[in-house]
Amino acid sequence: MSLEKDRAKPEAKSAANRAEPLKKTAARNGAFARPGPSPVTAANMANSSLSHSHAAAPGAALAAGAAAMADAAHVEAAAAHNARWLPWLTKEIAALGIGVTPSVGNFLLLRFPGTTGKTSADADRYLNARGFVLRAVEAYGLPDCLRLTVGVEEANRGVVAALAAFMAGGQS
Repeated sequence: MSLEKDRAKPEAKSAANRAEPLKKTAARNGAFARPGPSPVTAANMANSSLSHSHAAAPGAALAAGAAAMADAAHVEAAAAHNARWLPWLTKEIAALGIGVTPSVGNFLLLRFPGTTGKTSADADRYLNARGFVLRAVEAYGLPDCLRLTVGVEEANRGVVAALAAFMAGGQS
């Protein structure tokens, strides 16, 4: 089926066909509906872009997630990656004076002090300016927190370095 025909007849696309762009996006970004490693920025970009552009195909998102979970090798690699980086990130970030909520998932909840210049909003602006996109969770009743997805080594080390600079008095 040609692309033009797909656009002309969206109802003709099966659930499997609708899932294909999601799988490709997941592979390209390294993150989507699955546990495991993903660059901090890619994870949040995927979250924001996929939630809007594929809102009409929630079944496809679930199918893509189920397919990833059915891949035993992927799940093992993701669990091993998370087992390595979750404790490291927790230790390094807590040492900076940022509260870290214990986690067994592929993300951490970071709680920032309420002092002027060190709030979660300040940290969010500072990190965004340096290419690190964490998830603000004020809408969940956590105005002093940001959510950090466990990423690849480069992203993990980079975000810790940026947080260290921020806590040491780095300016936006």
